[in-house]
Amino acid sequence: MDMKIKKPELKCMDPDNYRKFFRALCWSGTRTDKKPQKRLNKKDILKRLKVSNALAICYAPALLANPSQFAVYATVRRTILARCRQLQAATLDLSDDSETEDIPQPVPVTKVSKITGIGLRTVFALISQAKYTDADLCEQSLKALLDVLQGHPPEDLGTEPPDIILNIHNMLVEVSSGIDVNGRLERPTAITAISSSCLIALAVARGEAELMLGAVTSLIIAPPMLTEQYIQIPTNLTIMQRSVQSVILGPPCRNLWLNFGVPHRSLVSSFPVDLPAQLTVGSGELVVRSLVSDGCFLYVFSSKGLLKIGSGYGSSIRQHVYLYKPDFFASDRHGWLGYCRNKLYVRVGRKKTEVHEVDKDTFEVKSVLHLETGLGGPPESKAAVFTDSNQLGLVLISNYDNIAVKMYDVDANAVERTTGTRHSLFARREFHVHLLRRRTLVLGRPSYDDGLSRRLVDLDTPMAIQLDDNDDDMLQGICSGQDFGLLTTTSGKVYYTGKGTSLGYKVPSPHIGRWTLMKETLFNKHDSSNLKKCKVVQVALGHEGVHAILVLDNGTALFTGVARRGEDGDPMRHRRTPKPMRPKKITKVHL
Repeated sequence: MDMKIKKPELKCMDPDNYRKFFRALCWSGTRTDKKPQKRLNKKDILKRLKVSNALAICYAPALLANPSQFAVYATVRRTILARCRQLQAATLDLSDDSETEDIPQPVPVTKVSKITGIGLRTVFALISQAKYTDADLCEQSLKALLDVLQGHPPEDLGTEPPDIILNIHNMLVEVSSGIDVNGRLERPTAITAISSSCLIALAVARGEAELMLGAVTSLIIAPPMLTEQYIQIPTNLTIMQRSVQSVILGPPCRNLWLNFGVPHRSLVSSFPVDLPAQLTVGSGELVVRSLVSDGCFLYVFSSKGLLKIGSGYGSSIRQHVYLYKPDFFASDRHGWLGYCRNKLYVRVGRKKTEVHEVDKDTFEVKSVLHLETGLGGPPESKAAVFTDSNQLGLVLISNYDNIAVKMYDVDANAVERTTGTRHSLFARREFHVHLLRRRTLVLGRPSYDDGLSRRLVDLDTPMAIQLDDNDDDMLQGICSGQDFGLLTTTSGKVYYTGKGTSLGYKVPSPHIGRWTLMKETLFNKHDSSNLKKCKVVQVALGHEGVHAILVLDNGTALFTGVARRGEDGDPMRHRRTPKPMRPKKITKVHL
């Protein structure tokens, strides 16, 4: 207060000067308790106008008397941003580091011709009047306008003519107010909700503080009847929120659950619930089977009924039980609950493909929907039901390494449904998901394939065979013998498929057509433990295909299979009929 308030004509826009003249910048100059400043004569004014750097002068913005803190902050922020733009433009124009001497042209302000402005004002007036004459036309026009406005990022319409933007703003405020021709308030409709969303999208796309405050004011100071309507959040508002959060909190460091799994301690918040007395009293344990939310309420499917609990969002009271139905499939052990298209869907059991369509306001079962799997009968294995809020999905296991995902449209035959009826839904879309990250196609039909896992018509077609799912261990080579096949990787691992008995393994392969790791290729139990660990670098098959030689990186060779002519290097032949043996080190080779 001791510092004399002067008109802020700053010769330098440093932060220190901003701090020094902050009070003067926010002052409107209408105080009467201070002596007026001395008027400048014509010579002083001409000197200031003829200075070499005119951009170094900053004049105080005009503010009304007794401004609020927000108005002061918004005005100072706008002044600082405008000043930064001027300095940046001057720096770019006078930069010596530029490769070209051409002066960059300033960004032109968008100008709309008069005839275009007349047409736009006419269209906006027709939309406003269509609210009373043709509600469908008004609703469709507002939907199209919302799609256009929310497609613009924040501050993308900052250079548009202000009169056109103000005309759109006034039209949306009038439509969202919910006042009819006679001046009476109407009930909340789709028109008022969509116009409110358009109002928010326009304020974000424009980026002006006045427009944002006007939109917030029209939404807050609304009739009590319009406070219960649901408004769609525009896309550009979500983008702005995410950008602000990323600037404040930094880039997100969340790991993908597909690679790292779901964390055990992922609880964000919790609250107690005042359960009805029927749930806490009586025999039997309360088991929660499934839980789903529509954004406002929590729907809990338990062993003692179905509950509707407020979450605290969307005008709901937190932890309050709004509805409870005790006899809602209470005798069943397992169940699934989902929310799709403003309705609840319940699946009882684990193997059934039937879901019950339930009204979320009364908990009454409307109809039963049978999800057709296309398998010709009930599935033998378990099937999982899920939803993405728009469609129902069914996950089926078609093979040990393949699952089928089918999507169903719940509104396909909604008109034909009546209460208590049963209907069938057919898959609208279907796709298969392979559970393997890398696959190998074996062409032809090997001699050791018994054909049990393949149909007669597919004997000569390529067959996918499972490999190790480690991306760092890539395939190096593959070779096939008479009764077995061998596969080597870059890490030195060797896998075999076919008849394991031909390689000395007493236990056959657990799955036909799958690769099994040869543990003897990882370490040699006959060697000392202090030796350096080695790996297989090459595999060679005999000309008859009954044995193989595994060459290690240290020069050692391993033999596996049947040695009919002493290929294993053992001169002692105690047996007349040679037997297959596991990978064994060749100690000596006789020539």
